[in-house]
Amino acid sequence: MMHNTRYETKEGGNSNMQRLLGPTWLEINLDAIAQNVRNIKKLIGEKKELMVVVKGNAYGHDVLEVSSVVLDNGANRLAVARLEEGIFLRKAGITAPILVLGLTLKEQAELLVLYDITPAVCEFEMLEKLSKSAIKMNKIAKIHLKVDTGMGRIGIFPREVMSFIKKAKSLKNVEIEGIFSHFSVADEKDKTYTENQFEKFNKVLIDIKREGINIPIKHLSNSATLLDLPHMWLDMVRPGISIYGLYPSPEVKKP
Repeated sequence: MMHNTRYETKEGGNSNMQRLLGPTWLEINLDAIAQNVRNIKKLIGEKKELMVVVKGNAYGHDVLEVSSVVLDNGANRLAVARLEEGIFLRKAGITAPILVLGLTLKEQAELLVLYDITPAVCEFEMLEKLSKSAIKMNKIAKIHLKVDTGMGRIGIFPREVMSFIKKAKSLKNVEIEGIFSHFSVADEKDKTYTENQFEKFNKVLIDIKREGINIPIKHLSNSATLLDLPHMWLDMVRPGISIYGLYPSPEVKKP
């Protein structure tokens, strides 16, 4: 099974993934993926949300097929790496909440609001653009704040989170639905750095609670911590590679 998957670009062109891959035949057992999702949902329980990562054409497994299957078997939300991936899913009829884990540009704010796609936000300019776009369309722009606890890619430094939240709350038509961070070496045997990242993130959450601010969805757990460190599950887990039957590394526990 392989769809002729195309993602539209900002310039209006497209990328034909099948042509780039060449004459490749890929057989995928969707029943196995469905069972993996059900197993994870059973593991975390009904009170925690399940966001399945389907970036990179669902790790090469066909994003449309996989998205439908995971949502039918217990996933509440989807995560992608780029806005174009989210728009592709919306145009295909996927209505579930979609989070863009990677950086989105302020020039893409209107598209985010138009397609009801949630960005990971860590810049003031993006907040302002989202607010203006949401007011213009009479909609609410939901956002998840990205905190850099040690991954070093994108994110708000922990010491700056409170001022960022206050800025976001001062803007109209913007709702902070979630806050999250990203582990960098959670799949290694030594969990010292991972525990350090969790401690930094948890301190941010304590500061937020102390200020009387409620952010509904707090999430940090990837495939590795889903399997190894259940105290890091928080409100939602977001497995990626484990959904597709693979372990993050040989050093991760195999239940």
